[in-house]
Amino acid sequence: MHRFLVLDLDDTLAAVGKPVLAENVALLHQLQAQGRQIVLCSGKPVYYLCGLCRQLGLPDAILIGETGGVIQGGSDLPPMLHIKNNVSPEVLSQMATVREALTPYEARLWYQPNEVALTPFPRDPEMFEILNEIISRLAPSLTALDLYRQVDCIDFVPKGTNKGSGLQALARVLGASAADFLVIGDGENDVPMFQYADFSICIRHPRCQVSHLASVAFDTLYEALQALWIGQLD
Repeated sequence: MHRFLVLDLDDTLAAVGKPVLAENVALLHQLQAQGRQIVLCSGKPVYYLCGLCRQLGLPDAILIGETGGVIQGGSDLPPMLHIKNNVSPEVLSQMATVREALTPYEARLWYQPNEVALTPFPRDPEMFEILNEIISRLAPSLTALDLYRQVDCIDFVPKGTNKGSGLQALARVLGASAADFLVIGDGENDVPMFQYADFSICIRHPRCQVSHLASVAFDTLYEALQALWIGQLD
């Protein structure tokens, strides 16, 4: 049995902007009682994940936020474990370049309150197109950053920061290895954790284009968790 069960949030644990389904919460509790450590790994900040875990009744979940940039142990504050990626002057400078290029559109953007990453959310579909055009123009000069385009935002993270590197950092702290991890996701930014973990599950949906990169794929999270619970997958 894999020691760590790692779940992406948006379109995996829950549809974007929707609650986690009660049947999935129940299965997570059963899997935790089985001896698995629940880990949430998302582009969202850890403070957001912290509140979510309290509501799910999973206060001891490990949280990896900002696409691998920040790790927190549990939802208690102050946390017993808090690891944050170092951000170099070059990264800060290039993020400032992005902010400056977007300054004329500030009223049409919302910035996620991150510790490491830069995440602008367009307030309307036209602004998303403008954002993509600006980023495409700037991309050749953003050598210290990696970009992840999401359904509702764009994440700018320090080069080499991703969900896979976040799991590797967690493994180093806890004395674990890739063999201890089973991961569940659905999108491009989940691929690095698919590549790192011993076993990966993709949740298929109309926007999903990475199911072929996972060990197996399911149409719903419930099916995946149920298969884990009855021992079909590990």
